[in-house]
Amino acid sequence: MNRKRIWAAVCCLGLMACLAGCKIPRQEGGASQERLEEQSAAPSGESSAPITREVIELEWETNYTGDLDGDGETERFLFAIPEVSSDGQEPEVLQLLIGNEMEAVTSVLYEGMQNGPIYLVLQGGTARIVFSVDLMEGNAVTLLYKVEDYRPVLLDEISGQTAGWKDSDLRIQKYIDVLGSWDAFRAYSFQNDTFQPAEELWEIRDTDDVLVVSNPLPVELEGENGTFESSTLTAGTEIKLRAFDGESTVHFQLRDGAKGVILLDGFENGKAVIDGKEDAYYFLELPYSG
Repeated sequence: MNRKRIWAAVCCLGLMACLAGCKIPRQEGGASQERLEEQSAAPSGESSAPITREVIELEWETNYTGDLDGDGETERFLFAIPEVSSDGQEPEVLQLLIGNEMEAVTSVLYEGMQNGPIYLVLQGGTARIVFSVDLMEGNAVTLLYKVEDYRPVLLDEISGQTAGWKDSDLRIQKYIDVLGSWDAFRAYSFQNDTFQPAEELWEIRDTDDVLVVSNPLPVELEGENGTFESSTLTAGTEIKLRAFDGESTVHFQLRDGAKGVILLDGFENGKAVIDGKEDAYYFLELPYSG
């Protein structure tokens, strides 16, 4: 019997022992808890009641007791320690043990290295599990699960890793490749058990990095009344990227504080195309990773 099977058996036996005779606290292992409120949708003319969303931050080897699937019965679960084969060749396996007073089920959540906290989101009598997995080389995926019959069910996944909460929405962080590679953030909500953007733009982390224009660059600059007008930036102009809509509009700022946008034709071979030319034509250097 290899180490993984031994570990799974030990975890399962340990959980069964706890379920059978031990009092498992509602949460252990350094878990933290926060209550977030958001307005529920209400028919026209009626006041909307706040929905309380309880977010519990868990760690591996954390026991939790509660109604996970909204059936009115109490379930208990334990996140198992990530494990890797002794030769280091196989990927880590993230496990979740769920049970009650009679049985416990061990499930493999994902093959990969867990990255960041595990969030248990309680709302409307149901629970959702959210966490990120490191796919290496700067890539990550964030997963959304529910629990049915003591087993986790994958509902949705999104590129990027968790980066805390913004009001009642989950912030996702990832590198975006547009006129270089940039660390960016965007808030997402859980609508109909899928990740839905709660913000229009990916906010690019503020750094000292600037792009220097090398050839006349067609842009649109924001005027005093908030409208945008066509303009051209000359060679030597420095711009700082601020945001990206994920498709065709890059927001930037000039040294004097003026704001504008670069409209993209699209992408070819992973590089942005502006007015029929590849992005490298317009800038002295673009900081793409790799």
